[in-house]
Amino acid sequence: MQRWAHMLKTLESLVEKDVDGYVILRTEFIATLYFRDGHTLAKRSEIIECFREFNNVCGERLRWRASEGEQFAPVLASTSRDILSYLLSPMPEQSDEAWAFFWHGGEKPEDASEFKIFGFGQPNYAEADSLSFLTITLPRTWALEKRNLIFKLILSWSNRLQPLHGYAGIGIVEAAADGLAANNEHRVYAIAMRHAGLEVDYPMDHCLNVAKKIKGGSWITVLSQFFIDQLDGVASIKKNLGEPFRVVEYSGGGIIIAGAGPEIGDSNRRVDTPCYRTLARVLKPIRITSHSSIGRSMEDWFSADKFEAWLQRFDELHGSRRW
Repeated sequence: MQRWAHMLKTLESLVEKDVDGYVILRTEFIATLYFRDGHTLAKRSEIIECFREFNNVCGERLRWRASEGEQFAPVLASTSRDILSYLLSPMPEQSDEAWAFFWHGGEKPEDASEFKIFGFGQPNYAEADSLSFLTITLPRTWALEKRNLIFKLILSWSNRLQPLHGYAGIGIVEAAADGLAANNEHRVYAIAMRHAGLEVDYPMDHCLNVAKKIKGGSWITVLSQFFIDQLDGVASIKKNLGEPFRVVEYSGGGIIIAGAGPEIGDSNRRVDTPCYRTLARVLKPIRITSHSSIGRSMEDWFSADKFEAWLQRFDELHGSRRW
């Protein structure tokens, strides 16, 4: 546990506030799943159940909520902790429209929060390759202390949503307010450059780039049967990964677990991410190599070429990374 204690101490130092007291970024557990047909009644209904399961785990910690196009409003009572009326509109003409919701537990509505659930559903008229997504944030300590709960949630949601793919691990959580996030994107870039194992997650951007291949792997990686078949099946994946990896199958694919806990790495201290490197090698045939620029800043910290280099970070040896 000494290694985990050092990792958690490092992550604690990566919680930052600005001069006005806003939490501009944190490093917490992030899980993101990408799926098709987000506009349909079936997927909307499953998203409601996913939300309820998340609410059962940490609903009392959610303080702010917003739906598509709205400003954050406080969660005032238990009666407002339901998204059924929003996702299942009684007006048939809205059934093919996009939907989005964002709930989090920051002290202020602008803050980066250790508790978050964010979902987006593509409209029926979106391009065929457009994916919908569900992403959550939980405290990083849960990654070690509540592994079974995390696995249970991801397994349940994989069965419900039948995602094309997804990932979960320790990642960088930005401020909920777009302007505040944009102003501090340089810090996200700097932290990502140092700690290769941390997930840089912009699902609104990624969902337009990962319809045919996956973004990459992490501590937990969800693959639909479509991608498992491209890797010659579960038995082949297990053989190529070896110990300490596990593969748990579900009704629509499999979930790869890269060891007992996440890796974050540290290029300054030459701390490597051996499991993630092995995973990247095995997943290479199904990983994307091209991606548009991401983020909100005009400074282009993650231009297309820089982010594409970041996607390949586990393919490089220490001292020769291109990003």
